[in-house]
Amino acid sequence: MLRPKAWLGGVRRLRNPEGRAGAVRLDKNEHTTGLPAALVRRVLDAMGPEDLAAYPELGGLYAKLAASLGVAVDHLLLTAGSDAAIRAAFDVFVAPGDEVVLLEPTYAMLDVYAGVFGARVVPVRYGADLSLDPAALVAAIGDATRLVAIANPNSPTGTAMPRRDLLAIVEAARRRGVPVLVDEAYHPFHPETVIDRIDACETLMVTRTFSKAYGLAALRIGYVAAAPPLIDLLTRVRPLYEVDGLAAALAAAVLDEPAVTAAYVRDVRDGRAVLARALTRLGLAAPPAAANFQLVRVPDARLRARIRDGLRDKGILIAGEQPPPIDDCLRITLGPPAQMEALAAALKPLVAGGRVVR
Repeated sequence: MLRPKAWLGGVRRLRNPEGRAGAVRLDKNEHTTGLPAALVRRVLDAMGPEDLAAYPELGGLYAKLAASLGVAVDHLLLTAGSDAAIRAAFDVFVAPGDEVVLLEPTYAMLDVYAGVFGARVVPVRYGADLSLDPAALVAAIGDATRLVAIANPNSPTGTAMPRRDLLAIVEAARRRGVPVLVDEAYHPFHPETVIDRIDACETLMVTRTFSKAYGLAALRIGYVAAAPPLIDLLTRVRPLYEVDGLAAALAAAVLDEPAVTAAYVRDVRDGRAVLARALTRLGLAAPPAAANFQLVRVPDARLRARIRDGLRDKGILIAGEQPPPIDDCLRITLGPPAQMEALAAALKPLVAGGRVVR
């Protein structure tokens, strides 16, 4: 008889949805237009069979990434997306029965890894107005706390914690010997960062991904930045060849052309403004957001379903049901102005005649 870890019974996972190809994918906070075809083709053409037959060498990417961030190479660990970096932090610091301080709601994999490692989550909840008290986060850190993990900006709320508050939490945790993981998956849509504090705060880990602004979600590549002693610990629990060569080659090419990423970030900013104006005309409220997605308040559950289903019928996918306190919201990935104008045109007849409660 199989004898899995007893606590795994409480871990719930969903399979990734199929059938998204060909749709306008505004449901998973991805890059909505993709990298320039010429950039992708150049990298693919440069890779020969011998490159695919050999284990990847990542020194070149490490050097480019370190230069782009202004840190030394020994402060970085490349991982299979930021998910793998987050898991490594749990692997190093969290054992069954330990406490982990998380926002509620937050990035789903943080809760998943807490379950996988048998931790007890100490939640710090958002208010109905999406406010968050930093002092409550500090107060949640106790003798049994082994990790504090904060997604900033947070998903699915789209909120961002001010740098001063974040660093105050890091310092309070440091005084108790508790590491803090700050997931900056939505950088540079939200350019404020704490990555410059990884030496001064030796208990701080900052994770990032190439899946969002950089357009490489299919290739699963990210990294963690931290002081060398932390990087050494995280390296001990990772697979030997975690990052594949094609992902590394495309990540290096993206770093070589920062104007491509900067242009997309501007497109998303402009698209946000287009959508905001359209939502105002439709009488829909949109809370402030710091990432590449927008919450839209639609208190009527029937209208929310009508909008989601109607958009899907038109080939536009948006996110499904959201957790409290944003369970009265739709979540829509932002894209360039043309995409947001098309979305607004598709929304108009679906909202017209529906009941919108402000």
